[in-house]
Amino acid sequence: STQVEQVHRGQKKSIVSALMSRLIVINGALPVPGYRKSVEKKLSDSGQSTVTFEEFVAKQEAWAIATPLVLWLLGVVEDPMMLFFAAILCFYIPYIRLDGAIKKNKKMILSDLPFLIDLLTLSVEAGAGFDQAIRNIIEHFPDRPLKYELQIMAQNLQAGNSSAEALAQMRDRLD
Repeated sequence: STQVEQVHRGQKKSIVSALMSRLIVINGALPVPGYRKSVEKKLSDSGQSTVTFEEFVAKQEAWAIATPLVLWLLGVVEDPMMLFFAAILCFYIPYIRLDGAIKKNKKMILSDLPFLIDLLTLSVEAGAGFDQAIRNIIEHFPDRPLKYELQIMAQNLQAGNSSAEALAQMRDRLD
């Protein structure tokens, strides 16, 4: 019986994966440059830069389709207008969750900033240059959003940007 359930669950997952894959391909052709730019910025700000715009919109579409469908199948909501409004509201659930992740990341960055400044001051006073101090801090800093930002800044420094430019870019990314 458990093997049958596992096979059944595997079939459901493959159907969902196929539908999501199809949505991702379709979303690649969406002519929404402003929304794309906004979502990509939010994904980056939230630390979810590995998620693509197309995948994110597919999640939104899945929420907008699945939730009203479940509500209708369970008999909780039968009014078509209410199902329509549920679909619209559910479309924005991933976006709202993304905003929550951004707020959480910014809060973590603000709480880590004094520690970073102390480490940076100690490294520079010990004789390390700014670039080297940043690389040393990255090696020993906990895996938190500020470390991710420092890694981007280190890449900018390595690409030839000045310290002032790299810091300005970090400021702009973090608002």
